[in-house]
Amino acid sequence: MARYDDIEELEPNLDGRGLRIGIVLSRFNQDVGEGLLSACTAALAKQGVRTSDMLIVSVPGALEVPLALQKLANTGRYDALIALGAVIRGETYHFEVVANESASGITTVALDSGVPVANGILTTNDDDGTFDNRTLYTHDFTWPGTGGTLTGVGRRLHRHDPNVKVIAAEPELGDLVYGLRSLEDGFVPPIFDETVLARKFLVTSSDSLRATRDLTEREGIFAGISSGAVIHVARRVASELGQGDIVCLLADGGWKYLSTQAWAPEIERAEKGVSESLWW
Repeated sequence: MARYDDIEELEPNLDGRGLRIGIVLSRFNQDVGEGLLSACTAALAKQGVRTSDMLIVSVPGALEVPLALQKLANTGRYDALIALGAVIRGETYHFEVVANESASGITTVALDSGVPVANGILTTNDDDGTFDNRTLYTHDFTWPGTGGTLTGVGRRLHRHDPNVKVIAAEPELGDLVYGLRSLEDGFVPPIFDETVLARKFLVTSSDSLRATRDLTEREGIFAGISSGAVIHVARRVASELGQGDIVCLLADGGWKYLSTQAWAPEIERAEKGVSESLWW
């Protein structure tokens, strides 16, 4: 809505359909960068940008990002560019050099090329800064089959805030959610540390499938069946929360399940396809 009747105002347009986006990712502080990349591509997809219209280029560090952006801008193929990464302060002046020169270079690329460039490179005083100290993540969800992810992230979140509750979704006893077995069946990944968990919820294959389909249809996120189990549990806990933030770790891609008819138009056909497939 225009603020003044007699002044023309350009309204923001968040429709990403048809836009071509180039993303340059710094590999230094890779864990943080990968998290930013995942959030970035999900947000772009939500605005209608097709994955086929995205290009991801990685470089060693933040100082190399501007040159890669410049190369992409000069091709004339991209409507906008995005820089991602993290620069964390150490004990020397090197932090200021990297942070300042990287930011300056990114701005120069945008001004010289006329291509919009979003600077998503974090500059923080320590590791905790990459978790955005303004936000308290009260609940984190993941799938116990991805034991390394759950254990590593759970420990890291607890160092950041001991009050964070890490919650896991797992199959019903005897039920197979694409080859993953319940911990009660006796299968415990060697790397998995159950002490990081505050709670566990059991989920059926049907509930996992339905949540996976919802995630694709409503948010445009093409995740796997175990990710659907995570979403199902997050919904249940969200209904109990008066206030708080929920983070879901989706460590399973949907591409592995295309042959199972999990996204068939009829839910009955999808459930039949899932029930007849075993993944080990």
